[in-house]
Amino acid sequence: MYRLPYAYCYRCPYSLTYPSCNLRCATPAFEDFFKRHVAAESVAAVIIEPVLGEGGFVVPPREFFDQLQAVCRQNAF
Repeated sequence: MYRLPYAYCYRCPYSLTYPSCNLRCATPAFEDFFKRHVAAESVAAVIIEPVLGEGGFVVPPREFFDQLQAVCRQNAF
């Protein structure tokens, strides 16, 4: 199991500001993860919680899931 930082714009894990960050937590982070940590062909599933609910509600920007889906489709085998 691998974990990536979530799209939490109020407390950005990359210390950036939305929307000028270009969603660093989505496409660039995901692509980098496939290059550095695990090969895309070794991943069976990507599971993402759409709204984090632990200690409050964290809703990612609307395009976050679209970008993640695009990266997954590009790396599908």
